[in-house]
Amino acid sequence: MRQELIEIAEIENYLLGRSSEEEINTRMLVSNSFYEKVEAQKLAYRFIRLFSRRRQRKVLESIYENLSRESKFSETIKTIFR
Repeated sequence: MRQELIEIAEIENYLLGRSSEEEINTRMLVSNSFYEKVEAQKLAYRFIRLFSRRRQRKVLESIYENLSRESKFSETIKTIFR
């Protein structure tokens, strides 16, 4: 595997808690470039989680809207929360 891909895999394993923090932390202290790569990947993961949450929220809202149109569902919900 190319060195760049190996490095990406190592960073990913670190961010997902599947590898030793010691080694990665040491590499980040020694290499500013490596530190920047780790931070960039952290940021990418944050955006992915945010996008996934928004997409999931839209799906759930759609399901709720569809169920709300069903009279039996609406009545059941109303009786539960009375």
